[in-house]
Amino acid sequence: MNHLYLFAPTNVRNEFRTLIDAIREKVATLEDFEPETWKLKRQTVVVLGGDGSLNYFLNLCKKHELDIFPTVLYLAYGTGNDFSRLFEFRDPNIENFELLLNGTVKEIPIAQCNDRLFINVATGGELAKVTEQKDKGAKKTIGKLSYYLDGLKVSMDLKEQLYKVITEQEKEKTIQAFGFIIAQGAFAGGGIKISESKRLHPYLFECAFFKKNGLKELLLTFLEMQKDYSKLKNDSCKFLRVPWIRISSQEEISIKLDGEPYESKELLFKHSERFLPLLVGK
Repeated sequence: MNHLYLFAPTNVRNEFRTLIDAIREKVATLEDFEPETWKLKRQTVVVLGGDGSLNYFLNLCKKHELDIFPTVLYLAYGTGNDFSRLFEFRDPNIENFELLLNGTVKEIPIAQCNDRLFINVATGGELAKVTEQKDKGAKKTIGKLSYYLDGLKVSMDLKEQLYKVITEQEKEKTIQAFGFIIAQGAFAGGGIKISESKRLHPYLFECAFFKKNGLKELLLTFLEMQKDYSKLKNDSCKFLRVPWIRISSQEEISIKLDGEPYESKELLFKHSERFLPLLVGK
């Protein structure tokens, strides 16, 4: 019988107690993941939760200075889970668990904002404050960034912020915007449609800064984001595709990294030298 480790929030453990018991009975022993005492470099950890749980797991491993990240079997549960949309067999059930356990390992590049790690997407400014859309049907129909629409329609009192932006191509640019998105190329499942994302360079960030030009223009921008970012023809959005980007402001910049909150007056987005060994279906 396989010997695995489990990382999951308490509420998710309680909701999926039947699944956890079935895994222990039929497939594998499951021991709680304890990063403080982790010595097994290539053992598998079952991460049960949303993209935020996966993000928390990565940063916990980094905090405890694990030189090699454990192999992850990710079963996605939550409202966002945009990263998991790039891969099959992510719903938390015993069939998917067994398929992934016998799958292959794919090394996923990990992005970094200051000292924090993330995989999927960072949202900043007002976009980091709105409530995620929990209607899966609407998200599937509208596509990219749909989970921001309800929050934006409820509160259009969007505060603009002045950002100083430095990239490899430009020494310094000033951008006035109410929010921005930094998506990690091919692995930003929610920021980019899946069909497009498979053709994008995994080490380039897709960056979009949104300007407040009224409700009509704002909604048109979101609708146009069904296209490739670089093809946007809308003055409400400034697009950049860069290997790294530094964003600063005189005020604190609120952001979410895969849904996990963070803030600083200066943000450096770059790619980490680390990889996440992720089990995917054959």
